[in-house]
Amino acid sequence: MNINDAFPGKYFKAADVAQPRVFTIASVAIESMQDGTQKPAISFTDSQQLFVLNKTNANTLSLALGAQTEAWAGKQIELYQDTAAFQGRSMPCVRCRIPATAPTTAAPPQQGDVPF
Repeated sequence: MNINDAFPGKYFKAADVAQPRVFTIASVAIESMQDGTQKPAISFTDSQQLFVLNKTNANTLSLALGAQTEAWAGKQIELYQDTAAFQGRSMPCVRCRIPATAPTTAAPPQQGDVPF
């Protein structure tokens, strides 16, 4: 058992995505952080945890999905573990990307195959 599974947090952390995971966006809303700041956070249709956006992840999604977060609902993103420099140290973090498309199931043509 992974001890982190016993104490799920409200927000995704790097340990939650040790393996990349794909989620469907439900909505994006401003979330008040403990330090008093406000940040955009994504809720998902398939998870109770929220994904709080930092500038890097917000830019990644904005380039891929557009700047209007209302249009992100229903889109899928992949969360994965990465590292980021923080106070001179490399720290685990959560990054996002658009999932790769599924590979085609059709076999490539073989030499000598005659197209119909």
